[in-house]
Amino acid sequence: MGDRVGAAKMVGRIGRASLLASLALLALGQPGWATAPEPGAWIYDECPLTGGVLVDPARWAQGDEGLADMVRGIDQIIEADRCQSLYIYLFSDGHTLCAVPDSPFPSLDPEGDLAALGEWIEARRAPGVEVYGVLDLLGWHRAGATLPSPFEGELAALGEEPIPGAPPAEGEYPLIVDDRTWAPLRDLVTVFASEEVGLDGLMFQLELPTTTMLGGSSDTLSLYQQQTGQPIEAIAAPIAGGDEGAVNRFVAWRDQRIQEHVNSLFWALAERPDLKLGLTGHAGYWSMPSGARMNSAAAWPRWLRSGPLSTVLFFGRWEEADGDDGIGYSLTRDGMLKEGTAASGRPVLDAPSEQTLALVEAGMAPTDQLVANFVPGASALEWQTWIRSLPEVWPGCSVPPTVLPEAMMLQAVHGETDAEAEAPGAPDLDLAGATAEEAFAEVNKRLEAMGLESRAVLDPMFLSELTFRSVTVEVSTDGPNAFVQFGEVLRAIRGRVVRSGPELHVVQLPDPARLMGDRHQQLGQWEAAIEQYEDCIARGVDLMAAYRGLGDTKRKESDPHAALEAYDIAYTIGLRDPEFLMEAGNCFRDIGQDQQAETFLLQALEECPPENIWVGSWARVAIGRIYEAKADLAEALIWFEEAAATWEGNEWAHYWVAVVKLGLGDREGAAASARRALEIHPGLTEAESILGRAVGDGPQ
Repeated sequence: MGDRVGAAKMVGRIGRASLLASLALLALGQPGWATAPEPGAWIYDECPLTGGVLVDPARWAQGDEGLADMVRGIDQIIEADRCQSLYIYLFSDGHTLCAVPDSPFPSLDPEGDLAALGEWIEARRAPGVEVYGVLDLLGWHRAGATLPSPFEGELAALGEEPIPGAPPAEGEYPLIVDDRTWAPLRDLVTVFASEEVGLDGLMFQLELPTTTMLGGSSDTLSLYQQQTGQPIEAIAAPIAGGDEGAVNRFVAWRDQRIQEHVNSLFWALAERPDLKLGLTGHAGYWSMPSGARMNSAAAWPRWLRSGPLSTVLFFGRWEEADGDDGIGYSLTRDGMLKEGTAASGRPVLDAPSEQTLALVEAGMAPTDQLVANFVPGASALEWQTWIRSLPEVWPGCSVPPTVLPEAMMLQAVHGETDAEAEAPGAPDLDLAGATAEEAFAEVNKRLEAMGLESRAVLDPMFLSELTFRSVTVEVSTDGPNAFVQFGEVLRAIRGRVVRSGPELHVVQLPDPARLMGDRHQQLGQWEAAIEQYEDCIARGVDLMAAYRGLGDTKRKESDPHAALEAYDIAYTIGLRDPEFLMEAGNCFRDIGQDQQAETFLLQALEECPPENIWVGSWARVAIGRIYEAKADLAEALIWFEEAAATWEGNEWAHYWVAVVKLGLGDREGAAASARRALEIHPGLTEAESILGRAVGDGPQ
């Protein structure tokens, strides 16, 4: 049993994949990428800060002089020695930057070829600039585009449509789950990844309109019905105010198909392990309305977990960092999405501004580079000046783990000061109007002045929620009474001290709305529970528990796809509770995705402490049922017997042992296990039926 569950250590690494992402790569075995991604790790510590420039030639292709003006501007910006990276669209608005042999896509420069592009890239790399090619994979003809539509040629049959009842799409998009779309895209990726072109990396943009639900073409709908058996007519009902379950199921299916195609892009690059890979995405993805997230394919947190990615370019309104859509909120929270990654999150700025620099200096978000979006009409000289003026060092926004000796923490909570030493000359503590992070910094100064080495700091995930809420602390006193002040800070931010092994952590007190949601859920009042959880989410409090509760409620409502959407966010922002992982696995099993189900059930066992025999037993029952459903009775029996041994009082574990033993022809063993189930649960109908069949009294 130890070896079997020990294999979950590998699964623990696999479990870092987003819940809704396809695990196709895992089934095949990932290629051995030779080089590690570039350093970055979301930059929570102080680091050098550089500049970059992003340019889309399709926006500059207005007349003969447009592209020439673009090249002159790029070179002028690169002359700033702080400009380290150039991100240039090689495929945008359905057009390639230069002619690509045998490609069905039109070219911005039909006279240019790959060799000339490679020479141009090499010249820009000469001063030490990294050059990345960007490919907009799904936006083949943007709204308001002046370039001809690629759908007018041999690609005419690939146009996607909104699902019935959805508003018209802005722009034109290809069939998003059809290999006829992705085959030429894979060919483009392979061509641009060649050593002849000489790029340092490739960036993928996957984005659908946030206002329109795409996927309504006859080809897509037919494939959906064929693969799922779901009626396509039901998809239109929610648009007119009906049940959303049908659309949720369609979106889950569509996203998984897109994920499989994204994985195929990574496989297409297996021969270039030195090539850096990245994504573009919306900074405020999680703060989008759910309908916008459902429409869009720009779920960069999920793509981030799908391959060896080193960079994410974030689009968003940096200047509004205090709002829900602000890049500051999103980066401080979403920067924790991929544990152990070296991926760098780099904001794309539409205009240089003093306010941007002020936010940089305040450490509003983790990054090692700010990227200038160089668009027609922008001043290259202004961008050059701005990049040169960037601070040399990024302050980061690192939050170390929360640990204080137990006696000190108890004094802090209760305001006991008997053991506190006087610290003559220590600065007075004035926290009026301070943010939670500022308050803790001032408390640390007091502790240091008292000669103490320990630090009082917030749990990082709690800090991400506080940053979103902009919580301030109103405390002001005289004297060196640091422990009392620490207790006041805890009360002001609704924090508490909890013990985890030998350590003590400052975490969030349960929000009343979340507790009410839990109570409604226990009573089976689904609608009321959902309302309370969504209230927590709207206010940005107790987010992991709120998304977990929302997922549990949707699961109990028999809507596993909606449950997985909520579970996905809870998992993404840090939830690793073994019972939660088990329920996520059960949701995957409910929708027939056995590989994903087993992945999360095994991770639940890895995270489960030995004393939690309930999860230890039921997770094994769930894995056994996967194998029983596939008629692999020998493997199923191992899991069911382990479940019964883990928790002798689990009658259903004994019942399933009886089921598979009967299937294997062991009637005596089946009868014994059925009798044990009935000893634990007299009158259990299912066990009585199996017992009757085992002893010959029931139908065989």
